Amino acid sequence: MPLRPRPPFARLLTLALLTCTFTVLLPIEGGSADPVHAAPAHLHQGDVLRLDGLAVVVPPRGRGAWAAAMTVGGTVRTIGVQTREDGTVDVFGQGTASPPLWPGGVTRPFTSPGACADSAYIPYPTKWAMTYKWHFNASSAPSGIKNAAGALKAAANNITHAHNDCGLPDLVSATNAYKGKTTSIPNISSTSACLSPDGKSVVGFGTLSATYVGYTCWWSVGSNTVEADVKLNKANYTWYVTKPSGCSNKWDIQAVATHEFGHVFGLGSVSELTHGNLTMSQTIYACQNSEDTLGLGDVLGLESKY
Repeated sequence: MPLRPRPPFARLLTLALLTCTFTVLLPIEGGSADPVHAAPAHLHQGDVLRLDGLAVVVPPRGRGAWAAAMTVGGTVRTIGVQTREDGTVDVFGQGTASPPLWPGGVTRPFTSPGACADSAYIPYPTKWAMTYKWHFNASSAPSGIKNAAGALKAAANNITHAHNDCGLPDLVSATNAYKGKTTSIPNISSTSACLSPDGKSVVGFGTLSATYVGYTCWWSVGSNTVEADVKLNKANYTWYVTKPSGCSNKWDIQAVATHEFGHVFGLGSVSELTHGNLTMSQTIYACQNSEDTLGLGDVLGLESKY
C-alpha cells in the first residue's frame, strides 16, 4: 500500500477588509491561491456578492452560501459568505491566474506528481453532518445522452466511497443517497449565480457562463452543509457517458461531476499546473476520464473532514 503522508493543517491567509473578512484558502501542499478582488464592505442579508463572475446571496444570521466553478481555462473560482450571529459577514475566496491551455486540451507540463503520489488538498470550512440526499432533473440531460443518472450516481459514490486506483481503503464516513428524478432545477442561474436555497438538493444540466464547464452551489448552517446543487453546462459543452471512439471536444459526465461532488463534500480545487493529476485539480480536459477516480490528495482531503 502506498505511503500516505499526513500534511499539516491547511493554511489560511486572512485579510481584514473594513467590516468583512476575506479569507483566501491555500492548498495543503504546493499551488497558490490569491485574492482577485476585494470584498465589498457593509454586506447585509439579501445583498448579492459578486467575485470573479460568481455570485451568492448573503444569507441570514448563522448561515452560509458558497459557489465553486470549473473553468475551461483552469482558473480557480470559489466564493463563500457566512453571516455570523452578530450580523458580521465573513467572505471567503479562492482564485489563481489562469494556466495556459495546452495543445488539444489534454497535455500539460510534467510538473505534477502522479495521482497516487500527490497529497495536496484544500478543505473548505463546511461539511455534511448527515447524508447528502439529491435528485436529478432527468429532462435537463443533453439530447442523445443515455444513463446520465448512472454517471452522476457513480460520481457521487466516487466521493463518498473514496474510489481510487491507489489501493487506498475507504475510510471516508460521508454518505450520499440518490432520491430519483425531479422536475425541480438546480438553484443556479444561467448567469452563474447561486439563488436562494429551497431545501432540495438538485443536480442537472443547463446554461452557465460560457467559461464554466460545471458549477456547484451549497448552503450551510454553522459549519454544516445542508443543501447543495450542481449544474453542468450543456449550452457550451458536449457530454458523454461512455467515451466515444475518436473522442474530440466532449466532456466526461462522471469525471466533471466527481469534481463537482468534491465541492459538495467540502473540497476546494488545487492547482492544475502543480497538482494536475488529482480529481480536484482546476481543469478536466475534453475527453479526459482519468479523473473518474480519486488521487491520494483527494482521499486525504475527504478523510480530514469525514
